[in-house]
Amino acid sequence: MPALSKQTIQTQIVEELCSQSDFNYSEEEIFDLIKSYESTKDSKKKKITPYNLWLKKYKMSPRTMGDAWKEFQQNDEEMECLQREVDELNESEERDNQKPNKQRGPSSWNRFRTEHKGTATDACKEKWNSLSQAEKDEYKY
Repeated sequence: MPALSKQTIQTQIVEELCSQSDFNYSEEEIFDLIKSYESTKDSKKKKITPYNLWLKKYKMSPRTMGDAWKEFQQNDEEMECLQREVDELNESEERDNQKPNKQRGPSSWNRFRTEHKGTATDACKEKWNSLSQAEKDEYKY
């Protein structure tokens, strides 16, 4: 079976969903939803580091480089030159490492454990595994 593109897979899934009699959306509505989701994705690329550029420039990999990176770092002049290149690349390609300020709360499991502080871990695991997904979801908030 040949590999399929993301677009082909999306099309097949949407067509199959829309062919179901109890599915209430048209193909157009689903594709609009997919497009709106894809347009909200953060399109910025991560910043390049001197280490990344050095690996690429000298065609090395972490497995094959040995002490070469440590030796390269000792040469201040070359490191400054590499840092300038990195800064120029990051600026020209508008690369950014800033993450959104959205904090992630504790997981459902952690909230469950907090409520059952005196209980042994194994007993908690057993009880957690016996809960339905709906019961586990109650610990999310």
